[in-house]
Amino acid sequence: MGYRHYFALIEKDKLKEIKNLTMEQLKQEYDQLEEKVMEGKDYTYREHDGKKVFDLMDYAYHRLEPVKYGMVIIHELGKLYFQDTETRLLKSCKKIDFKDKELKSIVEGDNLCVIASTETLKEYARVCAEKMLNYYKSLLTTEEEFMFGIKVDAGKDKTEEEKAKMINEKMRNSIEYQIICYENTVKSNQEPKNDGRIFETETYESVLAKMKTLVDFGVIDFKKYELLLLAW
Repeated sequence: MGYRHYFALIEKDKLKEIKNLTMEQLKQEYDQLEEKVMEGKDYTYREHDGKKVFDLMDYAYHRLEPVKYGMVIIHELGKLYFQDTETRLLKSCKKIDFKDKELKSIVEGDNLCVIASTETLKEYARVCAEKMLNYYKSLLTTEEEFMFGIKVDAGKDKTEEEKAKMINEKMRNSIEYQIICYENTVKSNQEPKNDGRIFETETYESVLAKMKTLVDFGVIDFKKYELLLLAW
C-alpha cells in the first residue's frame, strides 16, 4: 500500500489518556491481566479487550492503537512524498506532548502523528485548487509531467500542427477519463454498499469541496475531537 497520509479524528479524552500513559503504568496493567495457556500450545498469553497480547511491548502497542490506527479516518490524502504538500500542512500542525519518551517513540516511530487544525484543512484545500489549476493549464501545452516532478516537452521538435494535435488529444483523453469516473460514480451509487461513500474516484475538485464543507459548516466538533494528520 505504501506510506499514505490521512486526516483522522480521535476523542480528546482518549488522546489525553494515551499521551499521559507511562511504560510503568502499562506494566502494572499488563501484570494484572489474567494469564492463559494457548490451546494446544506450550506458551501463554494475556487478553485485553478480547485481543491476545503476548508480552509487555505487545500490550503497549495494543493500548496505543487508538492513536496509531484506531481512530476515525475522515479523509485519505494519498502518497504525499512526491511533492511539498506534507511540509506545507505541517506548518499548521503541532506535535503531541507525550509524557513517556518510550511510548512517544512507539506512536511516532516511522509514522507521522501530529495534531492538525482548521488551518490545515484550508491549506489542503489550497493545495487541491493549485493542483487543478496546474492540471488545466498543462492541457494547453505539450509538456508532460512524470514522477518526482520531472517535466518533458513532448512537442519540442514538432510542428505547430503536430503540437495542436497533441494538445487536442490530451484534452480529449482528459474528458474521456472524467466521463468514465462520473459513469462509475453514477453506477456505484445505484448499488448497495457499506462504506457510505458517494464518490468512487475522488478528484481534487471533490476533495476541495469536501475540505470546504468541513471548514465552512463546522462539521468537526473540535470540543469533543482532536483532528490528527497521520501517515504510515
